[in-house]
Amino acid sequence: FQAALAVSSSFASASTTAWTADMVSAVFPGLTAGSTYFARVRARNAVGVPTDYAAALSTRTGFAAVPGCGVTRDVGKAGAPYLTITAALAAVPASLSAETCVVVRDTGTYAEQATVSGFTSNGFRLRIMRDPALTTHPTVAPPAGSPAAFRIQSASVSLEGLRIAPPFPITYGIEISTLYARLSDVLVQSTAAFGFAGVYLNAFGTVEDSTVSVSASRGIWSSGVSAGGA
Repeated sequence: FQAALAVSSSFASASTTAWTADMVSAVFPGLTAGSTYFARVRARNAVGVPTDYAAALSTRTGFAAVPGCGVTRDVGKAGAPYLTITAALAAVPASLSAETCVVVRDTGTYAEQATVSGFTSNGFRLRIMRDPALTTHPTVAPPAGSPAAFRIQSASVSLEGLRIAPPFPITYGIEISTLYARLSDVLVQSTAAFGFAGVYLNAFGTVEDSTVSVSASRGIWSSGVSAGGA
């Protein structure tokens, strides 16, 4: 038996295994996470003549696990189970039982406004984050009329490694109305003015290693204290 694997259903540039008398499984190392592959198998008879390949099947590889995430929902334009952050959030259990991560697996632009509400943290954190393997921030660009790119209405939520870049004037870049939020390596950048502030941060929130760049608006507003854009 011989197995073949390729990224195209035409099997151009396919990888193949060595011939073996008994095949239960085949190993193809070095595959790319979140990618579709096509596989097929053929045999050869007693005089060594190969048969035609059996009908091909397709499969998709998973993504690398993110350290510290007990529950993961993957977001991506291609190859991920969820096409939007909003769809991934809808698939997160309302009552957290572990550190829970919504991981954006590409550097594309997501034209959506995401509301994080209805979650009970139970001592865990809900993290909306960039894939740690990426070096460029995915962008959230909410549509016109959105109140904010993110509206955080549940406690203990983190935004990590994201870029907020609304193309239209909106009230907030990020609006946080609950406790213990955390912004880490977040970029809030807009040439359109925010109606109130780039970030509205409720009590006991944390902003670290982040940049808020605004024009004719407040940068960060928290518990009655405002900070100019940086």
